[in-house]
Amino acid sequence: MITNLTDLAAHVCAHKPEIQAVARSVYKYTSCGASINEVPGGVSVSSIVEGAEACTPVHALLYPFTGEAWDGAVQAVEDEAKEIWDNTHGCDDCGPEEWDGSRPINPNCKSCKGEGAII
Repeated sequence: MITNLTDLAAHVCAHKPEIQAVARSVYKYTSCGASINEVPGGVSVSSIVEGAEACTPVHALLYPFTGEAWDGAVQAVEDEAKEIWDNTHGCDDCGPEEWDGSRPINPNCKSCKGEGAII
């Protein structure tokens, strides 16, 4: 059970029970570079998707919460960030641009092999 920042720091293997250390650990160990903020009575996690000018929804957890609840919120942010990325970062050969200038990734693209444009 995670009842405070000290417990969360231990759960995410942060080197200190401080918000900056927890934030660094969360950023470092997520592929989307998730960020964490303190909110009254708990924490929130979200991510900015570079080059898309978009953010994932904010997932707030109030103490106490389980490690599984934390891990689920982080996984949701990872999944949401990947969906935003995949919908906006196709390479020039992935297909036509959308009305807003974005280009979805084509998983069968022969040029980028479904990885999309590198920024």
